[in-house]
Amino acid sequence: MILYTPVPPELIWQSVNEESQPGLEELVINEVQIQVSRNHHNQIRIERILSTDPQVYLNKRFQPGMSVLVEPVIKK
Repeated sequence: MILYTPVPPELIWQSVNEESQPGLEELVINEVQIQVSRNHHNQIRIERILSTDPQVYLNKRFQPGMSVLVEPVIKK
C-alpha cells in the first residue's frame, strides 16, 4: 500500500498501533523492559520482551505467556 500524503506517518499509524494492542503497558523488571497486560487478580502476563539483550530471551522468568503476581507497593 502506498500513501501519498503530507501527513507524517506517525500520525497515520498511531491509531493502528493503539487499537491493535489495547491494555498493554511497558514495565521494567530487574532492568529488563517488557510489555505486559494486567488482569483483575492482581497479576501481570508477559506479552513481549522489549530488551535488546539476547540473554534475556533465554531467561525462563521473562518468557511471553508467563503470569507474575504483583504485590501492591505501599509508600510511607
